[in-house]
Amino acid sequence: FNKTLNNGLGDRELHSQSNFVDVKIDILLFEGWFNGIKKSNNIIGDHLEFINKKLENYEEIWMYFDSFISLIPEKYDFSRIWRIETEKIN
Repeated sequence: FNKTLNNGLGDRELHSQSNFVDVKIDILLFEGWFNGIKKSNNIIGDHLEFINKKLENYEEIWMYFDSFISLIPEKYDFSRIWRIETEKIN
């Protein structure tokens, strides 16, 4: 996914335009809000049930990661403010 495409809205990049690395990598930064999140058994509500079901698809992928680091803002609203600021810059 290339966030610089479509005036900052992002889009999938063509395979032929992707950059490939042919060396051993020590650290791979894989950013996203749901990385490492597993389904929960304590879900209430249809919308959350839908999300929970989708998270099942990623559980096998998470096994390939050695660790996850989560940055959690002091206030939940900060992440929304940061996203708006970032989109204005781009």
